[in-house]
Amino acid sequence: MRSTISWRSWKRCSRAPGRTTSKFSRSPSKVWSFCEENAKCDVFFACVVLAVHPDDPDALNCKVVALINSDSFGDALAAIDSAGSVVDLKFEKAYCLYRLGRFAEVLQILQGVENSPGVLQLKAQTLFKTGDLNACVETYETIHREFSIESSEVKSNAIAAYVSGGRSREAFERMRSMQVNPKTLFELAYNVACVLIDQGELSQAEEHLLLARRLGQEMLLEDEYSEDEIEDELAPVTAQLAYVLQLQGRATEATESCLAILNRDLKEKDLPTLAVVSNNLAAIRKNKDASDSLRKLEVVLKKDADGKRLQFPEALGQKMSINQKEALVYNYFLLLLSTNKLNQARELIPSLVEEYSGSSMPVVLKACLSLKEGKIDLAEEVLGEYAEKNSESTVEPLLLCAQARTTAGHYLEAADVLRKATDIRHMPAIVATAVDLKERGGDVQGAQTILLESVKWWEDSMEETRDEIVELLLHEAAKLKLKTKDFAGAAELYERLAKSSSSKAVGLEAITGLVSCFAETDVAKGETFEKQLPDVKVVDASKLEESSVVPGGSKTIQANVEEKPAEEKKRKRKRKPRYPKGYDPENPGPPPDPERWMPMRERSYYRPKKKDKRTAQLRGSQGAISRDTSSSSAVAAGAAGAAAGSNGPSTSKPAETRGGGKNKKKGRR
Repeated sequence: MRSTISWRSWKRCSRAPGRTTSKFSRSPSKVWSFCEENAKCDVFFACVVLAVHPDDPDALNCKVVALINSDSFGDALAAIDSAGSVVDLKFEKAYCLYRLGRFAEVLQILQGVENSPGVLQLKAQTLFKTGDLNACVETYETIHREFSIESSEVKSNAIAAYVSGGRSREAFERMRSMQVNPKTLFELAYNVACVLIDQGELSQAEEHLLLARRLGQEMLLEDEYSEDEIEDELAPVTAQLAYVLQLQGRATEATESCLAILNRDLKEKDLPTLAVVSNNLAAIRKNKDASDSLRKLEVVLKKDADGKRLQFPEALGQKMSINQKEALVYNYFLLLLSTNKLNQARELIPSLVEEYSGSSMPVVLKACLSLKEGKIDLAEEVLGEYAEKNSESTVEPLLLCAQARTTAGHYLEAADVLRKATDIRHMPAIVATAVDLKERGGDVQGAQTILLESVKWWEDSMEETRDEIVELLLHEAAKLKLKTKDFAGAAELYERLAKSSSSKAVGLEAITGLVSCFAETDVAKGETFEKQLPDVKVVDASKLEESSVVPGGSKTIQANVEEKPAEEKKRKRKRKPRYPKGYDPENPGPPPDPERWMPMRERSYYRPKKKDKRTAQLRGSQGAISRDTSSSSAVAAGAAGAAAGSNGPSTSKPAETRGGGKNKKKGRR
């Protein structure tokens, strides 16, 4: 049942733009005049001041900021709550909640704070974390419009929001308006590469990623990082380069890059990069080495005590987007199916339905499980109910539903399901599949309707490739009408194709189709179109029969080629033969053996030597007597004794035993 899930390409996830490593990330633009190295000292002195003056606003502010700089966000939040209304620390409280992953409370607090560049940037980053990417983009547009900030960090985060929100085309326009120069900052080069990946410009994306890697190396070398530390810090760039190689079809290089990253043991340093690389490696391998891919994903995905719910580590859950989390869960589930761990997969379904209620992923995974178990009707039922409830559902459930109905032999219903995928219903591959399903189901008229609807849609579209696709669809529609002997309809389509096509080859195909159509209905009109076809060279059959074919080739050589006169032919020079030394050609002697080149055993006159029969009786080690010899001698002795017994009495002497006591050698005293 492995083929039941092979239709769905394994989900790959690009490294999240904007958020790279801890060394390159930037906090919201709130400038504090305290050094992080002295944060603990600042906390101590602030506490000393507060012990004397508990309501001193400067001391309270100093303590909170020092706790934030030392990454003690829980203690900072407790200090803010204990301060009460003595000092306004709403922004600092929102930032602490942001770092603790309590995003809903952050947005609630920021509603009562006056807009400023720092507040808006914190709001935008919070919206980015919650997955509300459109609102995030609008917030960055407000920052750019109202405050005209030239900060490279803000520009980098704005580009990341556009890319993550699927608005990469707008990102290009925004980059021009913001005058983005990717050579100035590591994050900018990285995020511009993400934009190019989303646009399919993979070669340029690879160049920008290499630029980002070089800028990052220069920054870290200035901070006196070692080579191993630099490789660890730049692991996200390496992961994104591997993703680009994967998209380019260079699977071997991508696999080597992913394995090199996984061998660096980034579990404690950069868990999000480790998760992305493990996921992409599983997407490259697919069903190959499924057990190893599953073990690598289990490093970043844990189950609860009951084993019925997947949990993300805290360091991972806060830094990954919702799409990336769905990709991880999706591929983990597919790996469970590939390794035949169906019970574990079945136990995860209820929790996935609960956690991802707004996504189609749980429905798709439940259908995949049913198909794996051979329950095609159940999978069809689940996907059909979802398609009915969600008229604007995503493509994945509809494609899987069409596959299930095709497997069950319901071809017409499968074609109808494909037509519900409005986003891709007019794509050439989907149109070809739907037409084939209609033909299998016997609805040829429905197949023709699908082709003509797609022709009209592409004629009205503004795509660059619309002319080529229209020609392709018209040609297929005409062939289908010709196949069903609708000569008039086929002739009409071929005429449209001949008039609209700018390609000479397509025009000739259309005229050929017209000749085929009018040959059945209007011969005279067919002859007029036949005159538009290029002349065909007439081959004389008799000359063709006289020609011979060159062995191993396709060219022919005429047999009746005029031979040149004998005098014109170049005469070959006769050379005197050279004989071996001492050889007399007039008295050559007996002819040499014609079988001299053959092994002796294969020659006709070979006779093997006869073996001596006496040697066959001598067996065993030197001096031993074989049993056959002793028995024959015993028989001979018995016969002789019998002969002697007839003349007188026989005396018998007992046999002496070997190794008697008298002959035993004495040892040294």
